[in-house]
Amino acid sequence: DYPLANDRPYAGYLHTEINYLSLTADQAVRYNFTIGATGESSLSEKAQEIVHGITGSTDPQGWDYQIDDEIAFSVGYRAFNKLMRSEGQKTQWEITNVNDINAGNFRSDVSQGVMFRWGTNLANSIGAANISVESPFSASMLAKNTSSWFVFTGFEGRYRFNDITIEGDRSGIPGSSEPYDVTLENWQASAVAGATWYNQNYGASLTFTVKTPDYEES
Repeated sequence: DYPLANDRPYAGYLHTEINYLSLTADQAVRYNFTIGATGESSLSEKAQEIVHGITGSTDPQGWDYQIDDEIAFSVGYRAFNKLMRSEGQKTQWEITNVNDINAGNFRSDVSQGVMFRWGTNLANSIGAANISVESPFSASMLAKNTSSWFVFTGFEGRYRFNDITIEGDRSGIPGSSEPYDVTLENWQASAVAGATWYNQNYGASLTFTVKTPDYEES
């Protein structure tokens, strides 16, 4: 159990968030505030130990050198604006522009993307599919009492100013942490492809994601 050079820092984030949504047939907007804790307070080490105990895996290593305890927050704005949508009676296709801005000591970035969807009743689900590796689908963006299916794909480029999960202090490392520090990759990109089906009671979504590296080796 020792720190490794050029390895992404161990980092957990236990958080809660408040969202305000504005949904129309042609636009979906989300404002959000997120606040939580990193380090031991995130309980990520405990969670991984429980999972490893269930699966019979070896004990997790590296948490002694995780990102320090810190209150982390961010405010965000994300908008999906319809650029084009066909008027088919059975199925439709749609192209949407995606704008995203986040600011805070957790992460700060600006991004632009484009989403293509094909399916049914697309006006009732604009913004549900995200160009995101961490949260590729948001059921809260679906209109109530509706049903639909659609396939989607999207690409997004971003400039990230800061990321506490990469740049946070690690006081658990003996001596200087400089030999083990990695550098945030400011220019990043993500792509997604998937399919969704839902009705008034339940649904399912499957998404494949890919992204460029978050950091450079030291």
